[in-house]
Amino acid sequence: MEDDLDVTSGSIIKIFIKYAIPTILGMVAISSASIVDGIFVGRFIGSNALAVINLIVPYVSLLLGVITMLGAGGCVLCGKLMGEKKTEDASRTFSKFIQIMFLLILIPWVIVLMFPYHVAYLLGADSSVADNTVTYLVNYTYFLPFQLMGIGLSFFSRVNGRPGLTSFALLLSAVMNVFLDFIFIVLSGLGIRGAAFATGLSQSMTFFILLPTFFNKNSALKLIKPVKFSKDILFSIFNGISEFLNETSSGIVAFVFNHVLMRQSGVDGVAAFTTINFFLYSGCLISYGVVASMNGPISINFGAQKLKRVNGFLKVSILFNLIMGACIAAALYFFDDLWVSIFLKNKAAHISELAVTYIGLLWPAFLISGLNIVITGYFTSTLKPGLSFIFSALRSLLLPILFILVLNSIFMDEKVFLSIPIAELLTLLLCLLYFFIKTRIKERQVFR
Repeated sequence: MEDDLDVTSGSIIKIFIKYAIPTILGMVAISSASIVDGIFVGRFIGSNALAVINLIVPYVSLLLGVITMLGAGGCVLCGKLMGEKKTEDASRTFSKFIQIMFLLILIPWVIVLMFPYHVAYLLGADSSVADNTVTYLVNYTYFLPFQLMGIGLSFFSRVNGRPGLTSFALLLSAVMNVFLDFIFIVLSGLGIRGAAFATGLSQSMTFFILLPTFFNKNSALKLIKPVKFSKDILFSIFNGISEFLNETSSGIVAFVFNHVLMRQSGVDGVAAFTTINFFLYSGCLISYGVVASMNGPISINFGAQKLKRVNGFLKVSILFNLIMGACIAAALYFFDDLWVSIFLKNKAAHISELAVTYIGLLWPAFLISGLNIVITGYFTSTLKPGLSFIFSALRSLLLPILFILVLNSIFMDEKVFLSIPIAELLTLLLCLLYFFIKTRIKERQVFR
């Protein structure tokens, strides 16, 4: 363990600072690197390359979703077992999840390398960007096993009491991404291939930093002979399905947006959406960072039957995400022209105008999204996968796609971007309705 602060008895604020702040800083570094990545691509390669990056989003989101589902569900089960003082069972469960992750990663690795053009066209690429899409896709996929296993290990590293090291690994990866972008894109002139190399190499570092810690004799979780596939593991995978939806739905929604925008504005519309998608990704990533960092403390306290502390962690997480969301929304609202000009050169004036218009419709979503993400994460950490799945599906997949299709059929213009804030608001109202009904039921039971 990194220190002796006991998550079942120590100060909730101090534990939040210990677990969440390093994780959030790591997520900020990742999101900042992602934004810088977009700046390099947009300014030194071109707007078509930005469109390629956005076409790849559904593919990356699907892969991250699978790993996040296994990581979130697995670390909650491991945390519960650790809270019950069953450390050997926790290690065997951890080892099984790592085994499952590796086997699942091999599937897309083989498919993409064998059928790259089929995947590119499936993602929405047309003849003008197909070659560049394949170039990025293939070169990114070379590094896939190390990238995804590193992300998977990061979930278990936090519940293993190493949030600081996990955040350092993520931070180093982000810094390397920026550095390698400069080398491969600007200095070497490798274009879209260089962007893929930079992302793949840098994101692989997390794996090599975190893996040795699980062989340390002082590690609570160790890589040992895994258990057989059990009902608990199957339940834990299902418990992480909301996190799967949170990750993959952003890609699916981007996929739908890409197809709608290709019809509305062509490649220019997709390129403009890419600049906005960086901010959507960054804002959600920070909120996910809070949830991921609290999975360990909440699940351990839940396993130890300390429900008041579970609620305490929930309240602190909600407050933090509300403040952070308000800051991001304000930055986008007041400085929209500035953000867009950073990504695009003056000659891309039409794309810049589209991007500013999109921001004007999307910024209210950041006021609400962090709160919805915390609530679904709370359901996951307290082993309520059904509720977590329902609200995650509504917020991140069903409602956005429904409103995209409805608004596009009515207006056939940029108002389609109102679908995101409308979906967030409606999900929040449904969450509040659920808690109101639950509270009324408990009150009636008390008075009987």
